[in-house]
Amino acid sequence: MTFDDLVTNARREGLLVAQASARVGSALQAGNENERWSVDLSVPRFEWREGEQLLFGGPCQLLGTFVEGDGFLWGFENESIDAAGWQTAKQRMQQLPDVAGALSTRAFKAGRDDVQFVCTWLAAKLGFTGCFVGTVGTAEAFLAVTLSEGTGASGWCCFCSALRHQRRALIAGPAGVMLCEQCGATCADIAAERGATDATPLDTSAAPTLRFCVFCLEPRGGLVLGPHAGLCAECASLVGDVLTEKGLR
Repeated sequence: MTFDDLVTNARREGLLVAQASARVGSALQAGNENERWSVDLSVPRFEWREGEQLLFGGPCQLLGTFVEGDGFLWGFENESIDAAGWQTAKQRMQQLPDVAGALSTRAFKAGRDDVQFVCTWLAAKLGFTGCFVGTVGTAEAFLAVTLSEGTGASGWCCFCSALRHQRRALIAGPAGVMLCEQCGATCADIAAERGATDATPLDTSAAPTLRFCVFCLEPRGGLVLGPHAGLCAECASLVGDVLTEKGLR
């Protein structure tokens, strides 16, 4: 199995990539110079802090590393990494028919964008919140992370990244991705201005992270797009109705 095969398999499940990108991309943003990440793969544990405050933390696994010009190396093939840092991910990948065939190849010549796409898919497929990419020297480490601890773990907006305590309300979609009342109202207003919804079936292989509505989980045209997620007009309208019922709009 080649890396191109992994890319193809990931594109078939672009929804997983969209969800994972929305969750982790919106949560782990360096909004100021006090935000930083750390990882201890001997535990293994990932943390994202603002100053001394833990915003997000939880278990992690090293999926692999990427070096420009060299390509992608599986985490379990890196002799400098403690086995605790990759063994859970490897065990789970061995159980997946659309992944296991690639594990016998130590490293792949692949582009950076494809590596991030596949690792984001893998992180979601393996049951993690998503994939975080951290720079370590000349390499980029692709970490499957679970954001289950910290002040932000109770919820955050997939559009603006605001945490639960920073907003009056967070509206949750069926898959657990959330939208704050401010972004929800904005999306509803945009959807109303556009008028009729576009439910035309789409080729999601072209841009999978921007083709799926992260609330109804369907490929839709005319999405209202934030930095990390897209919301279809129908879901935006429903969110607007919920906000109106709750007196938040």
